[in-house]
Amino acid sequence: MDRKGGPGRVIDLGETTARKDTKRIAALIGAELNRPQTPVPQAELDLLEHVALDNTGQSRSVRYLLFLLPGAADPTGFKGDGLLELRVLDLALVDAFLNVLDRWRGPTRSDQPLYLALGRIEGAFHRQEPNR
Repeated sequence: MDRKGGPGRVIDLGETTARKDTKRIAALIGAELNRPQTPVPQAELDLLEHVALDNTGQSRSVRYLLFLLPGAADPTGFKGDGLLELRVLDLALVDAFLNVLDRWRGPTRSDQPLYLALGRIEGAFHRQEPNR
């Protein structure tokens, strides 16, 4: 996967900061704030949304995993086995989900495409209580 930037760095300011370190710390903070944002993996998100709207075992797992990203419950009430749900997916869906997950672990341009997809999926199903 091609990803610009990387995970954020931890900037340890310590108990006290000498005046001479102020410029260095400001530069570190500035670099983190200006780190390139990753583009939304729209093709993969569209594929996963399309599958999630179906009524198969893979659809159930994809739906569960997509809602797991923001910590929301699957609208059908299915409560899966966390990321172990990847095991039931074919390779193309696993790759698509991992790409979506990878892109959303860093700063993205917007979370709105994910929430729009989740809203459309949720609208297609009646909200039910979790199954366990």
